Amino acid sequence: MSIPVDTYFTVTPGSNVDRVPGAYATLGNTDLFFYVTETNSLRVVNMNSSAGSAAPGNVSFALAQNVKWMDVITMPGNGIVQIYYSDNNGVLWYSPYVTYGGPTVFKQVQGVSSVVNFSTIYSPNSNPTAFLLMVDDGLKHTLYVGGDPAYNSVLSTTITYNNSLNALIYISRPSIAMHPSDTHVITVTCQQTVISTSVTSVGFYEIKVSGIS
Repeated sequence: MSIPVDTYFTVTPGSNVDRVPGAYATLGNTDLFFYVTETNSLRVVNMNSSAGSAAPGNVSFALAQNVKWMDVITMPGNGIVQIYYSDNNGVLWYSPYVTYGGPTVFKQVQGVSSVVNFSTIYSPNSNPTAFLLMVDDGLKHTLYVGGDPAYNSVLSTTITYNNSLNALIYISRPSIAMHPSDTHVITVTCQQTVISTSVTSVGFYEIKVSGIS
Protein backbone atom coordinates (compact mmCIF):
# COMPACT_ATOMS: atom_id res chain seq x y z
CA MET A 1 0.00 0.00 0.00
CA SER A 2 1.11 3.56 -0.66
CA ILE A 3 1.93 5.96 2.15
CA PRO A 4 -0.96 8.46 2.53
CA VAL A 5 -0.36 11.94 1.12
CA ASP A 6 -0.75 15.25 2.98
CA THR A 7 0.12 13.60 6.29
CA TYR A 8 3.09 14.33 8.56
CA PHE A 9 4.81 11.36 10.18
CA THR A 10 7.40 11.47 12.95
CA VAL A 11 9.76 8.65 12.07
CA THR A 12 13.06 9.86 13.54
CA PRO A 13 12.57 10.53 17.26
CA GLY A 14 16.26 11.12 17.89
CA SER A 15 17.36 12.73 14.64
CA ASN A 16 19.52 15.82 14.40
CA VAL A 17 18.63 18.28 11.63
CA ASP A 18 22.16 19.75 11.74
CA ARG A 19 23.35 16.42 10.38
CA VAL A 20 20.79 16.34 7.54
CA PRO A 21 17.15 15.58 8.43
CA GLY A 22 17.09 12.11 6.88
CA ALA A 23 16.61 10.33 3.59
CA TYR A 24 13.87 8.21 2.05
CA ALA A 25 14.56 5.09 0.02
CA THR A 26 12.66 2.12 -1.39
CA LEU A 27 14.00 -1.42 -1.04
CA GLY A 28 11.82 -3.92 -2.87
CA ASN A 29 8.30 -3.07 -1.69
CA THR A 30 9.49 -1.57 1.60
CA ASP A 31 9.69 2.16 2.35
CA LEU A 32 12.77 3.00 4.42
CA PHE A 33 13.89 6.12 6.29
CA PHE A 34 17.56 6.68 7.11
CA TYR A 35 18.56 9.24 9.74
CA VAL A 36 21.32 10.32 12.12
CA THR A 37 20.60 10.42 15.87
CA GLU A 38 21.82 12.93 18.44
CA THR A 39 24.53 10.42 19.37
CA ASN A 40 25.85 10.27 15.77
CA SER A 41 24.36 6.87 14.98
CA LEU A 42 23.15 6.19 11.45
CA ARG A 43 19.89 4.25 11.68
CA VAL A 44 17.14 2.95 9.40
CA VAL A 45 13.47 2.27 10.09
CA ASN A 46 10.71 0.95 7.84
CA MET A 47 7.28 2.49 7.25
CA ASN A 48 4.27 0.15 7.47
CA SER A 49 1.27 1.29 5.40
CA SER A 50 -2.11 -0.29 4.78
CA ALA A 51 -5.74 0.73 4.22
CA GLY A 52 -4.96 4.43 4.00
CA SER A 53 -2.88 4.65 7.18
CA ALA A 54 0.81 4.37 7.94
CA ALA A 55 3.18 4.22 10.88
CA PRO A 56 6.92 3.70 11.41
CA GLY A 57 8.10 0.24 12.31
CA ASN A 58 8.72 -0.65 15.94
CA VAL A 59 12.38 -1.50 15.40
CA SER A 60 15.14 0.64 13.90
CA PHE A 61 18.54 -0.78 12.97
CA ALA A 62 21.89 0.89 13.65
CA LEU A 63 24.11 0.88 10.57
CA ALA A 64 27.14 2.96 11.63
CA GLN A 65 28.51 5.17 14.42
CA ASN A 66 30.44 8.48 14.44
CA VAL A 67 28.28 9.76 11.57
CA LYS A 68 28.15 13.45 10.66
CA TRP A 69 26.33 13.49 7.29
CA MET A 70 24.55 10.92 5.14
CA ASP A 71 22.76 10.32 1.85
CA VAL A 72 21.23 7.35 0.03
CA ILE A 73 20.31 6.36 -3.52
CA THR A 74 17.42 4.08 -4.50
CA MET A 75 18.50 2.16 -7.59
CA PRO A 76 16.18 1.39 -10.54
CA GLY A 77 14.21 -1.76 -9.75
CA ASN A 78 14.37 -1.02 -6.00
CA GLY A 79 16.57 -4.05 -5.38
CA ILE A 80 19.39 -2.14 -3.71
CA VAL A 81 19.98 1.08 -1.79
CA GLN A 82 23.39 2.75 -1.95
CA ILE A 83 24.28 4.23 1.47
CA TYR A 84 26.89 6.93 2.02
CA TYR A 85 27.99 8.72 5.15
CA SER A 86 30.83 10.95 6.29
CA ASP A 87 32.31 10.70 9.76
CA ASN A 88 33.57 13.39 12.13
CA ASN A 89 37.05 13.12 10.58
CA GLY A 90 35.76 14.01 7.10
CA VAL A 91 36.11 10.47 5.74
CA LEU A 92 33.46 9.19 3.31
CA TRP A 93 32.10 5.65 3.64
CA TYR A 94 29.91 3.53 1.35
CA SER A 95 27.89 0.32 1.55
CA PRO A 96 25.25 -1.39 -0.60
CA TYR A 97 22.06 -2.28 1.29
CA VAL A 98 20.03 -5.21 -0.03
CA THR A 99 18.16 -6.63 2.98
CA TYR A 100 16.31 -4.60 5.58
CA GLY A 101 17.80 -5.52 8.94
CA GLY A 102 20.60 -7.45 7.25
CA PRO A 103 24.35 -6.97 7.68
CA THR A 104 25.97 -3.77 6.42
CA VAL A 105 29.69 -3.47 5.75
CA PHE A 106 30.99 0.02 4.99
CA LYS A 107 34.18 0.67 3.08
CA GLN A 108 36.06 3.94 2.81
CA VAL A 109 35.66 5.78 -0.49
CA GLN A 110 39.21 6.31 -1.69
CA GLY A 111 40.37 9.65 -3.05
CA VAL A 112 37.74 11.68 -1.16
CA SER A 113 38.68 13.54 2.03
CA SER A 114 37.90 16.58 4.21
CA VAL A 115 34.14 16.07 3.77
CA VAL A 116 32.01 18.63 5.60
CA ASN A 117 28.81 17.63 3.80
CA PHE A 118 27.95 15.99 0.48
CA SER A 119 25.22 14.97 -1.94
CA THR A 120 25.04 12.02 -4.32
CA ILE A 121 22.74 10.81 -7.12
CA TYR A 122 22.63 8.18 -9.87
CA SER A 123 22.26 9.21 -13.52
CA PRO A 124 20.49 6.32 -15.31
CA ASN A 125 20.08 8.18 -18.63
CA SER A 126 23.66 9.34 -19.12
CA ASN A 127 26.23 7.68 -21.36
CA PRO A 128 27.74 5.89 -19.58
CA THR A 129 25.46 5.62 -16.56
CA ALA A 130 27.22 7.10 -13.55
CA PHE A 131 27.19 7.93 -9.86
CA LEU A 132 27.60 11.62 -9.04
CA LEU A 133 29.03 12.84 -5.73
CA MET A 134 29.41 16.50 -4.77
CA VAL A 135 31.56 17.21 -1.73
CA ASP A 136 31.68 20.47 0.23
CA ASP A 137 35.01 20.58 2.10
CA GLY A 138 34.31 23.95 3.71
CA LEU A 139 36.05 25.92 0.96
CA LYS A 140 35.12 24.44 -2.40
CA HIS A 141 32.56 22.16 -4.03
CA THR A 142 34.03 19.19 -5.89
CA LEU A 143 32.02 16.93 -8.19
CA TYR A 144 33.17 13.30 -8.56
CA VAL A 145 31.72 11.19 -11.37
CA GLY A 146 32.05 7.47 -10.76
CA GLY A 147 31.48 4.48 -12.97
CA ASP A 148 30.54 2.46 -9.89
CA PRO A 149 28.90 3.32 -6.55
CA ALA A 150 32.16 2.97 -4.58
CA TYR A 151 33.98 5.35 -6.95
CA ASN A 152 36.70 2.83 -7.67
CA SER A 153 36.48 4.04 -11.28
CA VAL A 154 36.36 7.84 -11.39
CA LEU A 155 35.37 9.27 -14.77
CA SER A 156 36.03 12.91 -13.87
CA THR A 157 36.67 15.28 -10.97
CA THR A 158 35.65 18.95 -11.21
CA ILE A 159 35.78 21.86 -8.79
CA THR A 160 32.44 23.56 -9.42
CA TYR A 161 32.65 26.41 -6.90
CA ASN A 162 35.38 27.97 -4.77
CA ASN A 163 34.50 30.23 -1.84
CA SER A 164 37.85 32.01 -2.05
CA LEU A 165 36.58 33.81 -5.18
CA ASN A 166 34.19 36.01 -3.17
CA ALA A 167 35.00 36.94 0.42
CA LEU A 168 31.61 38.64 0.93
CA ILE A 169 29.48 35.48 0.75
CA TYR A 170 29.83 31.85 1.72
CA ILE A 171 28.18 29.12 -0.39
CA SER A 172 27.65 25.83 1.40
CA ARG A 173 25.62 22.61 1.64
CA PRO A 174 25.35 21.81 -2.09
CA SER A 175 22.61 19.34 -3.01
CA ILE A 176 22.59 17.92 -6.53
CA ALA A 177 19.72 16.80 -8.74
CA MET A 178 19.28 15.82 -12.39
CA HIS A 179 16.05 16.28 -14.32
CA PRO A 180 14.74 12.94 -15.71
CA SER A 181 15.09 14.21 -19.29
CA ASP A 182 18.71 15.37 -18.79
CA THR A 183 21.77 13.23 -19.36
CA HIS A 184 24.73 15.41 -18.34
CA VAL A 185 23.41 18.61 -16.67
CA ILE A 186 22.76 18.89 -12.93
CA THR A 187 21.25 21.53 -10.66
CA VAL A 188 23.17 22.38 -7.49
CA THR A 189 20.97 23.83 -4.76
CA CYS A 190 22.95 25.50 -2.00
CA GLN A 191 22.86 27.94 0.91
CA GLN A 192 24.36 31.42 0.71
CA THR A 193 25.49 33.24 3.85
CA VAL A 194 26.41 36.94 3.81
CA ILE A 195 29.60 37.07 5.87
CA SER A 196 29.04 40.54 7.35
CA THR A 197 25.45 39.93 8.52
CA SER A 198 25.11 36.11 8.71
CA VAL A 199 21.89 36.44 6.67
CA THR A 200 21.20 33.25 4.74
CA SER A 201 19.29 32.51 1.55
CA VAL A 202 18.87 29.55 -0.80
CA GLY A 203 19.79 29.50 -4.49
CA PHE A 204 21.20 27.24 -7.17
CA TYR A 205 23.62 26.96 -10.06
CA GLU A 206 23.73 24.64 -13.09
CA ILE A 207 26.73 22.75 -14.44
CA LYS A 208 27.52 20.36 -17.26
CA VAL A 209 28.99 17.12 -15.94
CA SER A 210 32.32 16.04 -17.40
CA GLY A 211 32.87 12.40 -18.27
CA ILE A 212 29.30 11.62 -19.36
CA SER A 213 27.04 12.74 -22.20
